[in-house]
Parts: sequence; C-alpha cells; structure tokens
Amino acid sequence: MGKPITYNDVKIIDKPTIKFGDEVLDNFLSAKGGVERGIMIALSGTSGAGKTTLCKKLQKDFKERSVFFALESLKGSDARQTSRIKTGSKERIADEKDFPTWSSFIKYINKSKPSLIIVDSMQHAAKLLSKENGKHKYANYENIIKDLYTWKDETQGVAILIVQLNGEGKIEGPASTVFDVDCPINMVANHKTKERYMVTEKNRMGPIGKIFYDFV
Repeated sequence: MGKPITYNDVKIIDKPTIKFGDEVLDNFLSAKGGVERGIMIALSGTSGAGKTTLCKKLQKDFKERSVFFALESLKGSDARQTSRIKTGSKERIADEKDFPTWSSFIKYINKSKPSLIIVDSMQHAAKLLSKENGKHKYANYENIIKDLYTWKDETQGVAILIVQLNGEGKIEGPASTVFDVDCPINMVANHKTKERYMVTEKNRMGPIGKIFYDFV
C-alpha cells in the first residue's frame, strides 16, 4: 500500500521533444520547443482554418511513421485537398473503408506503433464507435479520449484529435471531455481580415498564448 511522499522525492520524467522545424510553432507547442512524446493534442478550428492541411504538414515535418485516420471524408478527398504538400512512405492515411470499426483502428495502432496518429474527428470517431456499442456518440467521447490516452502513454507516441465546431463556433457535444487532453489548440480563420491564428489557454507542455500563421 502506497503513502504520500514529499515533492522533493518525486521523480521528474524529462521527456524528449520532436521539433517540426518551424521555430515559432515549435516554441508555441512547448517550453523546450517542439512536441513532447506521450502527448495528446485536441485541434479545433473554424471553417477554412486549415486543420487538415496543418495536420498533413505536421506529418511531413515529423519525419517518423505517422497515420491520419480520415473519418470526416474519404482519404481520396483529403489527399486531393492537401496535394500541394508532398509526403513519402512514412506518412500514411486511412479511412473507414480500411478500418470499419473504431476497435479495429485501435488494434492497428497498438500493433504497428506509429509515432504520430491523427484522428479526424472526435465526433466521427464517436459515431463509428456507436455502431459497435450502441451508445449515443456523445456518450463515447470519454471512450475515445481514454483509448487514445492509453495508446500514447504506452507507446510514448503523439496523438492529435481533430474536434469539430458547431455553427456558433463551440465544440459540438460535451466540451469538458476535450479539455482532458494535454493541449487543446483552436485554429481561427478571420475571413474579414484574412488573418489566421492559433490559440491555446491550456498547455501541460509549457506556454499558452496565440500565434498568427499562414500556409506557404
């Protein structure tokens, strides 16, 4: 049976980070620069903010094995949408035809152990899981988070979960579940000013704040 210990006796685990090569983005993600291994990010964004484009660029710059699980549309559509970003053999994409159940995707990533997984999106993953367990998709949010947390903790991989917003710009479904992740990031496209920016109000890796961005 355990007992409380002093803070001085706690062993601090210093996790290495993986840099994407963009100094502004790397410093935005963590105090050490880049993304820590064993971290989960929730990525939300307004229409036109470029969530899919950003994720493919992150896959390319990650330089380790990764897989994008496209559930909002088929992989052909996502590949066409982001065709200007050239990738190689380490960057993979799959859709519901490849993994018709949520459990089959989880089984795949636990066996193949990619270093980075991206799920698009929370809402569609929860809907997919509903076909297996019969629960309402909102009731499955916690299951999705738990499955991805277990994966990233056991493999020390990085998980990015794309989260859809409703017409009011708020997270569709129980937003409190999403904030259980290590770092929720919101991407905003202001169509009036033509500006795009990312903002986070919580980040277990370090800084919180806001940066402007564009895809070039």
